[in-house]
Amino acid sequence: ASYIYNKMGDRSGAVVVMNYKTGEILASVSTPGFDPKTIKEPSEDDAGSQLVNRATMGRYTPGSVFKLVTAAAVLEYKPELASKTYTCTGEVDYGEDGRVTCSGGAVHGELDLNGAVTKSCNCVFAQIAQDLGRNNLKKMAEKLGYNEDFLFDDLMIYQSSYDVSDARDIDYAWSSVGQYKDTASPMHVCMITSAIANDGVMMEPKLIKSVMNYRNFEYIKMTSNTYRRCMSQQTAEQLQEMMVNVVKNGTGKSAAVKGVTVAGKTGTAEVSDNKETKPHAWFTGFIQDEEYPYAIVVMIENAGGGGSQAAPIAASVLKKTMELIK
Repeated sequence: ASYIYNKMGDRSGAVVVMNYKTGEILASVSTPGFDPKTIKEPSEDDAGSQLVNRATMGRYTPGSVFKLVTAAAVLEYKPELASKTYTCTGEVDYGEDGRVTCSGGAVHGELDLNGAVTKSCNCVFAQIAQDLGRNNLKKMAEKLGYNEDFLFDDLMIYQSSYDVSDARDIDYAWSSVGQYKDTASPMHVCMITSAIANDGVMMEPKLIKSVMNYRNFEYIKMTSNTYRRCMSQQTAEQLQEMMVNVVKNGTGKSAAVKGVTVAGKTGTAEVSDNKETKPHAWFTGFIQDEEYPYAIVVMIENAGGGGSQAAPIAASVLKKTMELIK
């Protein structure tokens, strides 16, 4: 945790590292932190910001890390769409309601689902979402824990939200790429990533490894609990391949760690129409290795691009995790 605090510096955000096979939380860091000995009355400016656990209580716009949910819905409910080719011209026009655009004005050309994940193409995802249908996307989001209260033995996680009940077509399109009214906590995003890495099975997150009494008797010992199967093993394996491609050839290259295969997804979540307010930077991913079954989420508030800002921190933290585990 101290290593992560140093890596985050004076940036606000959260980092979670979890064993995706057991649910053990190796690190859950929220910055800015505080020292109970020196904590002062919060000023009106920060409103006690350092007292908020951003990892479990932060309700953030997820941006493109939500594309994993949309991709999962395609593979589960309309797998024929995965091989369909779509064209990105840089925008999808919704008439008077506006348009969906790709980040930085990019034009990606012809892409299938795998290509759209690799390049994080909003325009292709908007078209895929239309073919997929609202009910299927909502159903997948809820299987993965959206709109659900998480009250586990070891921790409580604030509810993530996915709601397109009164959305226009353009709003639904933006929701499929993690914008519109979508919200998620870093801990929940880590649980979703862990479920993908764990062949479709979401584990209950665990904070307490064991409790000993004064005689060194271990009277509480961690046991892993399966929370639910969220998707088929086949769907999970296809998502794993896509996420490996993101780090090898796509927006997540900065998350690569020498000696292991890292899979991931970047996110650059717009939080304001005002271009002066930078987007939140996300990276979520995992090491694809039996020896190091670790998933990670890095979310930095108003930092800019997920690939340039969050992914390098994820790489450093995963490397440090491997060193500590050896």
